[in-house]
Amino acid sequence: MSTTCHKQSRLAMLLLLGCVSVGGNDSNAGENTQLALVVANKTTSEHTQPTSALSDNFEARTIDPTKWWMRQAHHGHYWIEPRMSRVARKSIAISVDGLVRGCGQSCQRNEIREAPQHQIKFGEEAWYSFSFRLTGATSTSRWVSGQWKQQSGGSPFLAQRFNRGVYTITVQDDDCRVVVASSDASAQNLPVTERNNSTTARIFPVAGTKTTCKTDIRVQHSANHVLPDPYRGWVDMNYRVRGGRNGKGLIEIWANGRFIARVTGSIGDKVAAGPYQYFKFGIYRNFTPGPATAYLDNYTRIRSMPVTTYVQGDNGDRQL
Repeated sequence: MSTTCHKQSRLAMLLLLGCVSVGGNDSNAGENTQLALVVANKTTSEHTQPTSALSDNFEARTIDPTKWWMRQAHHGHYWIEPRMSRVARKSIAISVDGLVRGCGQSCQRNEIREAPQHQIKFGEEAWYSFSFRLTGATSTSRWVSGQWKQQSGGSPFLAQRFNRGVYTITVQDDDCRVVVASSDASAQNLPVTERNNSTTARIFPVAGTKTTCKTDIRVQHSANHVLPDPYRGWVDMNYRVRGGRNGKGLIEIWANGRFIARVTGSIGDKVAAGPYQYFKFGIYRNFTPGPATAYLDNYTRIRSMPVTTYVQGDNGDRQL
């Protein structure tokens, strides 16, 4: 089944409402976009506890503490930035430099997370939309800006990573990590285990756990699944997220209105201390001397939708 949706904007919420722009510039506002609609297995009515909505365009003078938990944010290193915005006037800026630590002498952390009263249960389906960009020094190793975590103390089950300056998205099955998308089609700047193409490994164990791992995670890519570079400008991200064990997990990813990948399988930790999950944003990286700043704008989380909307690539969706 297919439909045509009039292209009005590349902003994330239009995707969540069923209207997607495909690449190009906002000046192409009159262009029509052909979409493919795939009916999801479950509709929102099947959720016993519907996911509540949460949004913030960061246009206020200060960060809203009723929406964001600031305990891992460093005072003086985050602010509402009036000179940098995706759409309106402002965004939130979160920075690190040589003085910021937060997670030991060899680690730097400066992050905000969804406030506890807004956290949802792991396994509930939700759609996330936000715009972000990065400036400053890149890290030669671990760097995370945007992650979804369970109450487990472990690694995020979904993360935006920037190791060696390459934007990658990873999904995790307990201690087994899968690179599902990259801003570098060949990712030659990454270790071989972290590259994302059809000829090199995309699955590897989390550091310090074991030497090999197996997972039932499967990835379907669009014909053009290379991620945009957040160091070159704003990137509009959209995620459909439903964590789940025993093959019940589902994640779908769009960037700048372009469908990137659909991920299914066992997603998340086998054991967690509590039933909830939360989204975090900022900078979490191994110590790097140079300063860097992450900007976030137009954050929205809405309840599940009964259909998945994605762009059909010129050559169809490719399953790896």
